Amino acid sequence: MTSDLPTTPSAPSKPKTRLRTKFALALGGTLLGLLVAEVVARFALGDRFVFGAHTGVPMTQVGRHDPLYGWTSRPDMESWIVARRFGYDFDYHVRLNSHGMRGPEIERTPTDGKFRVLLLGDSVTWGWGVDDDETYASILRQKLGPDVDVVNAAVPGWGTDQVSMWLEREGEGWAPDLVLYCFIFNDIQSNARANIYGQNKPRFVAKPDGGLVLEGVPVEPKLSSFQRQTKWWRRRLAAYSALLRWSLLSDEPQTDGRAPMMRLVEESELDPRSPEQHMIQKRMTSMINEVSNPAAVTHQLLGRIRTKCDSLEAPLVVFGVPHGHDQYLYDPGHPLPEGTPTEPYLTPLSRRLRRAGRMLGFPTFSVDQAFLEQVSKGISLNCGDGHLNVRGNELVAEILASELAPYVEGGGK
Repeated sequence: MTSDLPTTPSAPSKPKTRLRTKFALALGGTLLGLLVAEVVARFALGDRFVFGAHTGVPMTQVGRHDPLYGWTSRPDMESWIVARRFGYDFDYHVRLNSHGMRGPEIERTPTDGKFRVLLLGDSVTWGWGVDDDETYASILRQKLGPDVDVVNAAVPGWGTDQVSMWLEREGEGWAPDLVLYCFIFNDIQSNARANIYGQNKPRFVAKPDGGLVLEGVPVEPKLSSFQRQTKWWRRRLAAYSALLRWSLLSDEPQTDGRAPMMRLVEESELDPRSPEQHMIQKRMTSMINEVSNPAAVTHQLLGRIRTKCDSLEAPLVVFGVPHGHDQYLYDPGHPLPEGTPTEPYLTPLSRRLRRAGRMLGFPTFSVDQAFLEQVSKGISLNCGDGHLNVRGNELVAEILASELAPYVEGGGK
């Protein structure tokens, strides 16, 4: 005879209870250990960890691999980047539009008959070290007014080779009325290499009979797709975990971040009394000579940019900015070279650019004198690692607004 009374559920067996208890204790211990490690990491890193801020160079923070150019900026990207290591001490906000360009959203084709200025360059033009509204591109946009489009097509780390490739393939689609190229010494270094800043890139090589041949395309990534995505997410998550941030420190370039004391000199200024310094300066002098040497890759690349601008019916204007060299034009703490004239002043790089412009048929101008006047008053133009700070960007924008006014008023003629 069966009973209709409800049965009492049996209690769980003791082995299962012990197993669950051990698991809970292990999980709790692990979480507690990670919490302690996180606290320790935050104390150890100090101000090198800022919760919610991303660290590292822009090529890794807001860039992505590209089989043609090596890397490009990531579209629709927003990041807060801090630099608090190896002597750096600055942070800035970055927002990239749907084209991967720093600046407001913009249509490829100018609207309402606006005059369009296309900016080409690398980290200096992109605005490394300052907020979005503090880049010289943004300030120039304000100065030129609503009837002028300023398109900032700069990409951090790009050399003249990548700039010329992009202009030849993408320039026509942006319909510029004027092309402005900011040239720096690093461009020459990049043009000679197939790998820079830890990234693979294309490279042009001069042919014995003249002309250039492109090598290294498609550009092979240094990491697999899975590794790139994993590293990307690790870097993003490291903005919220000091422990993970600590684990990524070994991936960063091992440099103290301070700009070198070397300056560009003419051959007549080479000092043989210090063999090591003499060798470095001789190499730097040889490199800047490539700007005005018709057989050199850099000079030929400038010629390709000029040729493309001709086909676009858009004048090319080129200017140079000191970066990673000639820091006496950035920081009042660096002594001026002996015999530095007060006016007008041109660095050897600016002189080479002016010579190349005369040879290839494009106008140039210099910011050197204006920089010298500022540092002579004790005003720093350095954000901390050899890039322009807010005042430096303001100064460049002021000069550009003056230099570009005749083109804008004349409709690009």
